[in-house]
Amino acid sequence: MIYDYLVSEVQELSKHIEMFHSETTKEEKEKIIHQLTQKGDTVLRIVVATSALGMGVNVDECISVIMYEILSTLVDLLQEYCHIGRNGKDSVAVILHNSYHNQHVDMTTKGEGGTTKGQGVWF
Repeated sequence: MIYDYLVSEVQELSKHIEMFHSETTKEEKEKIIHQLTQKGDTVLRIVVATSALGMGVNVDECISVIMYEILSTLVDLLQEYCHIGRNGKDSVAVILHNSYHNQHVDMTTKGEGGTTKGQGVWF
């Protein structure tokens, strides 16, 4: 849905964006991972993906992540965001969510207990 919207609204973006999810073919996944992990300039700038993309993939040039919906635990959240800024450059992580998404989040992630002592991780 997000991918389709971006491509339809900004048609020049279509050569710079890919989608990576469970139904993406193996060949397409390999192509996307190759483009993300190669050194130097690449045409690919944006990947709309599920969490499957981050598993076992080290993308040194990843400097930003926008996550729609917060993950259920603080550990899951930190694992997702540990993929950015590995090259030492400034990076940014953003969570887009609404109150509906908060229903499935544990208390530590919400900042309502545990080791965070009331300090949430909301952006």
